[in-house]
Amino acid sequence: MSKTDQLERLTDLVLVLLGTKRPLSLAEIVAEVPGYSPNKTAYRGAFERDKKLLREEGIEIETVEIGGEAQTGYRITEEQFYLPSLDFTEREQRALAIAIAGTGDVTGFGRGALAKFGAPNVSVAAPLALIEPPLYFGELFDACRTHALVTFTYDGKQRELCPASLRSANGRWYLTGYSVERQAPRIFRIDRFDDEPIIGAPESGLLPEGYDRGAELADMAVEPASSDEEPTMVVAVDKVAAGRVRAELGEEVQLGELPDGRLQVSLMCGNDVFARNWVLSLRDRAELLAPASMRASLVSWLKAIVAVEEPETIMAMDDALSLEVPPAEWAPGGEHAGGKTRGEVRFRRLLAIMTFLAQVGEASLEELAERFGLSEEEVVAELELAACCGRPPYTPDMLLDILVDDDRVVASLPEAMALPRRLNRKEGFALSAAGHLIAEIEADPSSPLSTALAKLDQVLGTSEVLVVDVEHGDDLQALREAIEQSRKLDIAYYVASRDEMTERTIHPIQAFVDGGRGYVEAFCEKANALRLFRVDRIAYMEDAGECLSELPPPVSGPGRVGQFLDDAPAVVLRVGPGARWIADSVPSRVVHDDDDVLFIEVAAASPAWLEILLLQGGPAVSVLEPSTMVGWSKTAAAKILANYDA
Repeated sequence: MSKTDQLERLTDLVLVLLGTKRPLSLAEIVAEVPGYSPNKTAYRGAFERDKKLLREEGIEIETVEIGGEAQTGYRITEEQFYLPSLDFTEREQRALAIAIAGTGDVTGFGRGALAKFGAPNVSVAAPLALIEPPLYFGELFDACRTHALVTFTYDGKQRELCPASLRSANGRWYLTGYSVERQAPRIFRIDRFDDEPIIGAPESGLLPEGYDRGAELADMAVEPASSDEEPTMVVAVDKVAAGRVRAELGEEVQLGELPDGRLQVSLMCGNDVFARNWVLSLRDRAELLAPASMRASLVSWLKAIVAVEEPETIMAMDDALSLEVPPAEWAPGGEHAGGKTRGEVRFRRLLAIMTFLAQVGEASLEELAERFGLSEEEVVAELELAACCGRPPYTPDMLLDILVDDDRVVASLPEAMALPRRLNRKEGFALSAAGHLIAEIEADPSSPLSTALAKLDQVLGTSEVLVVDVEHGDDLQALREAIEQSRKLDIAYYVASRDEMTERTIHPIQAFVDGGRGYVEAFCEKANALRLFRVDRIAYMEDAGECLSELPPPVSGPGRVGQFLDDAPAVVLRVGPGARWIADSVPSRVVHDDDDVLFIEVAAASPAWLEILLLQGGPAVSVLEPSTMVGWSKTAAAKILANYDA
């Protein structure tokens, strides 16, 4: 059977089951819907495949017990097919379309969601962000939305979680919720699941009354100490690190200047490991002053690094082993977006065209072609097929009333067709994630995008289900405003590779988010060239007047930040049991796995970056290759210890 026949059959099947007043048996469906084989085994198989395909499109065929010889009947109710009216304004529709275009829509499901609303395709010259969905994103999003219990294996142990939200932070995705085993809020990194999660029935994983949606993040947070509370951690930092600390934590953490010129800051931090890693990220530019127990623990950690005997370099190594990457659930955008066949894509698109025509009644071929990414000839072909679809007995009065007259299309379709159709779970995720990411950057609760998301969350029941965190969103928005107004900026910028604070004047060209971090590409007067700056390393910025009238075109952007690390030296690390988190936390390639010891290769973005990674890994990690970097962790630890010995 041809794909065109399948497309017509699917369209007719939807129209028949949506229009029936009573559930139809399979025999009645086969008699009324053209395209099914007369062979009983064949038409049963085809119907089951059609049901599965429609379910993936968000169209549920309801199964009803009807008794008699048939026993089972089928129908599609309007509640299952249509969303409640969203009443999107034109500006809100366009804002959602810009959000999808501005985040790349790598799954293709975002554009599918827009089509169900009749929203236009929008191209964005400079994408604002890149959002990569986690594994199992559709299933987990739906589990959070329907309060379904999630069962999975994590670090070799089976877990049961009443899900609260999917959360993106620093380019990673987390599942948050209430742990059945621990009877407490917990957060899990989705890429560390050992297997595919099992999703229970709706409402099988209800959150307990009074559940605090922020509680599971408490151990990850670092907050400034309040004025009436004894500080948990006091740190002294030198003037170079002070700018970075102010940029990260704000002025409110400052306690004052010490006699030696260092800045003293106070932080509340209940997690000793997080506190140690934060202090070590400042290397020898920071000294942990209090509490005494935390200071002693840090000193012991550094002494253990200095005392480690460096292992021999690995001369005989097995062939390099590549990390196994699970097959993607999606394909890039285009004809096969979302992993769909051409026939399935055409079916989705045909329903979208009918939704739009039902809303407007009349449109030009040019408008339809632009809106749905087709040529005018392809639009005519799709409409000719739609005009052949309808309900039995398929007489002219029962077919869809669509007329193509020269360059215009006139349609008289059922009023209900103008309603937005229900989204499947992957479309719901893609639209919500893109919208919330761009709204986080905009930080304007009254914008058309924010009001559209409020309507969408209410209808989908997704309020607080999806959380997309953007670091330094206010600074990112300020940079975007400077770009729009063609203003150059004076900034103080921390250069991690040289471990120094610099002052420079930049002419910003584009600001975007990649991997959960904000970046600005700008022409730097100091370098007299384009440079890419991480927003979280900008200590301050001030208006410096008009930009240059002509600026070079951008060369970076979402998804291309990694190209700046292509020339970074490869370093082989020996990672013991206490530091295997490194393989999960930084881009790496497994060279050899010897059960207790892992050998991985990483790209050293800068000497300072590698030193910090080694210090945080502690005595369980060391450099094997290249030989010029062997012993770096011991040298860095000894340099920091000098602060404490003094």
